[in-house]
Amino acid sequence: MRLQYVTIIFFCLAVAFWGCKESDGVWRPSAIEFEGITVDTVVSLTADAGAPECILKLEIKIAKGEHAQQINDTLLRSGILVPDYLSLDTMSLTPREAVDYFVKETLSDWRRFYTPIFKREGNKEYARQSFELTTSVQGGRDGVTNYIANICIVSGGQNSEYRLVRNIDEHSGNLLSLNDVFIDGSEEAVGEEILKHLMRREDSSNKNERAPTSIDELPHGGFFAGRAPYPSQNFLLGNDTITFIYGSGEIADRQKGEIHVDIHYGKLRKWLKE
Repeated sequence: MRLQYVTIIFFCLAVAFWGCKESDGVWRPSAIEFEGITVDTVVSLTADAGAPECILKLEIKIAKGEHAQQINDTLLRSGILVPDYLSLDTMSLTPREAVDYFVKETLSDWRRFYTPIFKREGNKEYARQSFELTTSVQGGRDGVTNYIANICIVSGGQNSEYRLVRNIDEHSGNLLSLNDVFIDGSEEAVGEEILKHLMRREDSSNKNERAPTSIDELPHGGFFAGRAPYPSQNFLLGNDTITFIYGSGEIADRQKGEIHVDIHYGKLRKWLKE
């Protein structure tokens, strides 16, 4: 197993999905300094020739300086590591210890579950597993650092790719939830604003079809079909907009893939906390 720890000097890099820039086109760096932990390991399930492998590739940004312990402990227990072994354990770990623990438990569980299956059925592809995680940071809304995790998992013959976003308060080191951003009781109203935005976007991409003008007119299989619209807990506080991120199949047909909804703060002003 090869385990490396690399310090990241220049940590504010452009993220392909979001153009989080100031009005003059310059990236706003995070007020929090980060370094990196890197893992790149490949392990065979058994000693048999051609045995399936488990691949772990992790590039994890770790906070330095004030509030570092609080930020890192919360981030590493916030679901960016899958399975989330750390959230089930209350012991205090340094970031390096936490990552080592994750690697150890992942490989142990993989061997315990897939070894008898592989020996019984010889299905190499089914037993193959990989977990790839890359993270990046950027300055978002004033006083907020955006922490972006891109995740790719292969397990049991199934592939899944998605991203998780965490918003760090640069002054307190806390991770911000929807309750920190919106006033109490605003979930329904914000959800309806998100739905209106999606409907307008569908209208612009389907010029030959009349778009629905109300929630009641949404076609079967449309956004939030069978449920009330809601703001995603997976959101990014950008400079000018809030981006709500919904996983593939979460609010629409899986063919639409992962859905991002960018809404300007002005549209949500009445529900935002000061």
